[in-house]
Amino acid sequence: MRIGWPVIKSIVLVWMTFVIFTPTSVFAANGGDWVKANWENYPDNTGQWTVLTRNKVTSIGSTQNVKWTGFLNTKALKTVDATFEYDFVHDDPNNKDTDNDMIGWTFRHTSSTNNFNDITKQSFYYVTFRGPYDGDGTAPSRSGVFKNASGLEPRSNNDTDNSTPAVGEGRNDFKLLQGISLIWADKKTYHVKITVKDEAAGTRIQVWVDGKSYANVLDKDPLPIGGYGPYTYSQAHAYFSNIEINGASFLNTPPVFTRSSPADNTVFRNNQAIPIKGTMSDSDATGTIAAYYAIDNPDAKQVIQTAASTGKNVAVSGQVPVATVQNLKLGKHTLYVWSEDSEKAVSDKVAIPIVIKDGQLAINWQGSSFSFSTIDLTTGKDGQVTTTLPKLLLQDGTDSNKGYSVSIQATPLKEVTPKNGYVTGTSARSFPSGTLQLKTTGKEAITLGDQGTKDNQPNIPAGNYTIDAAPVTVIPGKANAGSGIYTVSFIANSLSLNYQLKNVFADPYNYPNQETPYETTVTATIVQGP
Repeated sequence: MRIGWPVIKSIVLVWMTFVIFTPTSVFAANGGDWVKANWENYPDNTGQWTVLTRNKVTSIGSTQNVKWTGFLNTKALKTVDATFEYDFVHDDPNNKDTDNDMIGWTFRHTSSTNNFNDITKQSFYYVTFRGPYDGDGTAPSRSGVFKNASGLEPRSNNDTDNSTPAVGEGRNDFKLLQGISLIWADKKTYHVKITVKDEAAGTRIQVWVDGKSYANVLDKDPLPIGGYGPYTYSQAHAYFSNIEINGASFLNTPPVFTRSSPADNTVFRNNQAIPIKGTMSDSDATGTIAAYYAIDNPDAKQVIQTAASTGKNVAVSGQVPVATVQNLKLGKHTLYVWSEDSEKAVSDKVAIPIVIKDGQLAINWQGSSFSFSTIDLTTGKDGQVTTTLPKLLLQDGTDSNKGYSVSIQATPLKEVTPKNGYVTGTSARSFPSGTLQLKTTGKEAITLGDQGTKDNQPNIPAGNYTIDAAPVTVIPGKANAGSGIYTVSFIANSLSLNYQLKNVFADPYNYPNQETPYETTVTATIVQGP
């Protein structure tokens, strides 16, 4: 009678991972965008804009009555969506200015030249408010939301040539997007909020004054991008205070962040933290200052550390944790580092290109489980059956010179548990240990993978190993060897099962109508160091 059984082999993937040594070595809040030094009086400082303190409030104002004059942030020319808030008041300290013309705010402001001295070369939106005096009595229509996309020359109040519409005027002005029914009064302070946001159909501009909505308009042919700032037209002694750009004070100097490490294009493994070092400072010396990082998306910021703002340099030392690095795809990324102060001002964001590579010390079987051929108990003889171990993938991405050793161990062959459990009074049969032999020749094929080299590949000595009694070392550790990825192909029939009939049992009770299956688990382990 033929009673045979296949030995079913399952593979457990076992690896050991080691921590790798650590190397030692501006968007509407674009850092510096609203620093006073980055704003330009234009054209050619004709309006003589001045930062001064009035009634204990720091303000910026034009002190000369000229046509168009502005205080433009020329370092923020990439601004798109934004929220602008400010207070404005007309107040001549000498009470001699009776002029009542235009006071407003410009945004998405660009110039076709490399300066802002020629208003006819510029495109911009502007929200303007008119004073109570106007010769034709149409002042309410002169306040509004306007667009100048053609660089027209502003005209004076009395100019009747409607082919060149005046900046801020509404009469026959095709640039008027929406009128605002508001006339400012002398010495009265107004709080203005303007939001600019792109939508699918265009750019929406909304205006509130003292909390009341005055304009909500969608421009379907919008200006795409540009700087911003206060302006006046034919009006001196207009003062702007409490200016905020996306919630950050324009009179607050942003902090400074200086990166020490990591250097550009540093390679990191995905099982190590990314160290961040540098300094941060805030010349305002008020409140607190914090360092942040983000990977790929500057808006997904994570705090590194926080400190009191004293005006002096603060050492920054932190890291992107391993848990975060492990979730990054292999390849190129951008690490952003910067600082922010408690007044919401932001430093320039340092963009650092980095590369993530697989940093594991790992070992994995490649392919499916294997099996021995059926043992025929009717021969009455002891014998041997053979099979071939699957390929073994070795990986050392630690950049260490310690090398590694590889050991293999198998569990003794044991009867597979029946689907419905063992019949009462029976239990699993097992082979004795010492029956599984692994043969190596020293000539096993080794395929080079990423960063693997012929000179650096692991050494596999020839040998015969009993693997089901205790772990056996098949690749001895060697310093400066094994770095990279390698695939080891064992020889054909590298694993043999040497059996004696007296130790081999069929199980007709639990497997009455089939061959009796046995199984073993072969585990490969990699350990760093010789």
